[in-house]
Amino acid sequence: MPDSETPERPPAPTDHRVPAPGGEGSGLASLRRVAVMPLARHVVVLAVVLFAALPLMHRGSMVSADEGAVLSQIWILEHRGGWGAENPAAAIDPSGEWFGIDIVESADGRYFPYAKHPLYPVLALGAFRVAGLPAVVALSTLGTLAAAVLTALLARRVRPGSDVVALWVAGLVSPLFFDGYWVIAHSLGAAGAALAVWSAIRWFEGSAAIRCWPPIVLGVVAAVMLRSEGALFAVALGVGGMAVAAATRRVRASAPAIVAVLAGGLAYVVDSRWHAAIVGGNGLKAFVIRDERSGWLAGRWSGAYATLLRPHLLAPTALGMTWFGIAIVTVVVAYLVRTRGAAVGRTVRWASLVVMIVAPATLLLRPAPVPGLLVAFPLLGAGLVLATGRWLRAPGPLALAVTGAAFVAAVLATQYAVGGSMEWGGRFFHLALPLLIPLVLDSLAEAGARLDARTARAAALGLAIPAMVLVVIAVGSTIRLQTVTADLVDTIHRVSRSTVPGDAAATGSPAGSTAAPVVVVNMEAVGRFSWRTVLDTRHLRVVDSGDLARVADRLHQAGVTQFTFASAHDHARDLGRLGGYTPAPGRTETVGVWRIYVMNAVSTAG
Repeated sequence: MPDSETPERPPAPTDHRVPAPGGEGSGLASLRRVAVMPLARHVVVLAVVLFAALPLMHRGSMVSADEGAVLSQIWILEHRGGWGAENPAAAIDPSGEWFGIDIVESADGRYFPYAKHPLYPVLALGAFRVAGLPAVVALSTLGTLAAAVLTALLARRVRPGSDVVALWVAGLVSPLFFDGYWVIAHSLGAAGAALAVWSAIRWFEGSAAIRCWPPIVLGVVAAVMLRSEGALFAVALGVGGMAVAAATRRVRASAPAIVAVLAGGLAYVVDSRWHAAIVGGNGLKAFVIRDERSGWLAGRWSGAYATLLRPHLLAPTALGMTWFGIAIVTVVVAYLVRTRGAAVGRTVRWASLVVMIVAPATLLLRPAPVPGLLVAFPLLGAGLVLATGRWLRAPGPLALAVTGAAFVAAVLATQYAVGGSMEWGGRFFHLALPLLIPLVLDSLAEAGARLDARTARAAALGLAIPAMVLVVIAVGSTIRLQTVTADLVDTIHRVSRSTVPGDAAATGSPAGSTAAPVVVVNMEAVGRFSWRTVLDTRHLRVVDSGDLARVADRLHQAGVTQFTFASAHDHARDLGRLGGYTPAPGRTETVGVWRIYVMNAVSTAG
């Protein structure tokens, strides 16, 4: 293989595929001409598609509360002059147990929403200062594009001629597309992981070390310092490198593994010390195995289901179970093709026809995230079932397979029992997608070669159409959830600005000034969603209903006569626990399942 890689395709290998029917003037012939364009041109087109979709996919709100943690942190950096923020409701909540932003670290009376990987907030802040929130989101879009390009370059090492397909699968069909519009660093981490592996494979195949080790170090450092699972990836790449060294019996092949592990360890130390410098202390962050309340083994099963197989989140059961069924059919048909080859041609054609009819029908249902990786990305399951020993016969595919498997196993052993919560396709596994996609496409191509032309075309459509439908669902669910979140946050803010808490003296405000509004919510994520305004109000996050009576008593003691109560559930029960306050007549608003009340002290009119 050539020592240098450019976005130009290498000389085309012998093409064993069945020619598309029709003359050169037909639509299929035109499509083939597009497909054989140089990779660089496809990269440009993919970039246009991804960035053109950005205004549609991100409208100033968010899908995941984790995005709000990052945005809260950059807002504090920009407007508070440091990493930490003081508690604006300290007079009511001196211990900070109800601090408005969920899952924060605290030290010396200051609160840090996202200091565990400081590099990402610093990058996001730089983008924010250039062009606001759209630029922050564009970082993720750029990460998806970079990961897709590197996936294409990896695909060349596995199967020459598969780079264009790999580019589009990674950038548009895989969960990395969804990642491109989140303020979460999964796509950037995946790009770093792909860069490290691509450079390691070049080293395995004989490239000069001086050309390979800097990208390995850069890729590993980026993965580790942007994502918690990046540390697992560094170890996994070390395992993959040692597997290549053992298989080839070449000591030189172990060098990339050593460089990757050392770079990962150094990055972990730097990340930990940077974090400690912000929040206090000087030790390394502990990498905790998440057993939660269920015990370690039960937590592993629960997490595996949530991130690999869970079919729906915030959606009608029909949507998720239909896609779960499509994933099962895809895997079963792949197994039949692997074991019986062309003999199951009729089964493949009928199954493909059913899938091509059923998948588009799900567009009639309300769009929502599909959390399970194997459900959101059916190509992956099919490709893994069709895998053969050919992956283990060359250094490149062997490195991808072993590194990917080691990483997935490490994530399964350490992830949360609830998985990634709000996600599309098992987000903790996304660093491995650029490694797995080239292998999956190779398996699918090998299996297709065993089928007759008619069956191969049907199978291709049976995979492609559901994949594109899932893209539409991903877009629709992103837009819907961002709209709901924006409506909720805007309504709470508007209602809270209309309230008069009446306790200016108690808050230490100057004479004649207006005290910050008080907002009480019974769901933890609202503070993160309200990243622009949460610190300008006295936001109390009270997720334990039993604490509401204490909160009401504290508000009375502080002299608060009016506040906003946002309730996501158990409205009547929780209103009853806010003793001494009652909803103001005609001032309750509804957003979905939420009720936003203006609460008056019982002795206060209006």
